[in-house]
Amino acid sequence: MGPIIGCTRFNSHPPPRTITVSRMTVQSTPFKATGGMRQVVTLPKHSLWLFFIFIAPVLSDALYGLAQAFSIPLPFSPGIVLRSLIILSAAPIVVGALLKMNNRPVIWLAALVLSVIPSMFVSGVLGGDLVYDLSALSKSLYLPVITVLILFLLKRYPMPADDLLKAIEYSAYLYAFFLVVPGWLGLQVYTYGDFAYGSKGVFHAGNDASVTLGVSLIALGYRLIYVKFSITRLLTLTFCVYALTEIGSRAALIFILGSVLAVVIGSLVLKPPTQLRGFGGAAKRVLSGTSVVFLLAGLVGYGLTVQLESEYQRNKLYEIARGDVPRLALTQTGLQYLSERNTLLNFIGEGADKYERGVARFWHGRVHRMTEVDWLDALGRYGLLFAILSHCFVIVALRKAFLATLVKRDVMAFTAGSGLFLFLAHSVTAGHALYSPAPAAIAGAYLALIVFPKPPPRQNMSAA
Repeated sequence: MGPIIGCTRFNSHPPPRTITVSRMTVQSTPFKATGGMRQVVTLPKHSLWLFFIFIAPVLSDALYGLAQAFSIPLPFSPGIVLRSLIILSAAPIVVGALLKMNNRPVIWLAALVLSVIPSMFVSGVLGGDLVYDLSALSKSLYLPVITVLILFLLKRYPMPADDLLKAIEYSAYLYAFFLVVPGWLGLQVYTYGDFAYGSKGVFHAGNDASVTLGVSLIALGYRLIYVKFSITRLLTLTFCVYALTEIGSRAALIFILGSVLAVVIGSLVLKPPTQLRGFGGAAKRVLSGTSVVFLLAGLVGYGLTVQLESEYQRNKLYEIARGDVPRLALTQTGLQYLSERNTLLNFIGEGADKYERGVARFWHGRVHRMTEVDWLDALGRYGLLFAILSHCFVIVALRKAFLATLVKRDVMAFTAGSGLFLFLAHSVTAGHALYSPAPAAIAGAYLALIVFPKPPPRQNMSAA
């Protein structure tokens, strides 16, 4: 019998092959029965974290709003549960970082945690609601926790900086969708009431949605100009800005104007990435930057026009033109309450429950009331030290971003710094930022990009 040529034993298979395509791992392994190949696609390990930090909270908040719209009772808020799970999941990472104490954000978080201990003790002695206090505290510490978590992701995997901005971009699309589309279907929550222009879509926390989408516009503009310009992505940015104008608030218009200034400075003055240098790159930047500026300016005009048609909002805009302070009445009652309580409590705080009950005395029919000015609420809840610490690290990060922009003309530092500046400005004047989880997640990403020594470059990535 002659030799058998080209025959292979049935159980002999070629070894698995691993191919990396656009940072997704595709592993080819043989089928035992047929000798064929199957492919298993594995996403980057940090993608799941980014989904739960940026995407899932939008879906959970929208789910809660839809349940309210259809009168479906829920025993709890999905958003609160999800963000609590994020904090618990991040706890081992955060605790490990606290034990090492090897970077400034970790030291910042440790100092904040220590600074709230006296206020929690006072609240317990005075009979404060422990559950309410812990819920408010988790929101107040959400920004530093998310910052430390994102820094861990940047160092551990490593994660390209653009992946963060991409996650912010996708979350902005979701916010815009749930702000606008439900209104077309007759499901919406009025921002002020049926006497004024503006809708929050299915979101009940309209201020949080406005700040979150507003500070996200900076990331969208960066990716459109510096990563990949396309008509489709220009249209999606248009939709996001339109959704912001539909909220009908003054802050929404200010966020759009801030984005216009950021785009103008970033596209014309700063040092572009390598792939956008030279005559061709400059032409692309100018074209895309000009498109974005005209788009945003047109939508600001639209938003201003529809708000001026409402007497209520027209008066609000005139207040801004006169230089009046937003939240003036709330700020006055908050300051009055602080002047009446024990001076020691202004240094160490008394917890969220006792403080908000104190402010609510000036507002008929309210059990809890914040002033909706972050620095004042921080002072009332947790004392002077916490209020200073929670702002000071953000200010230090802004200084670093400013120097990197001025000296190195660093576009990424300018992008993150611009978003963080708008975030802090709203926090100081109108609240709903520094201690609100939704916008704090976006600010945490900007903070991490600023303080991280050298984000890994974008390599073999899809610009989708």
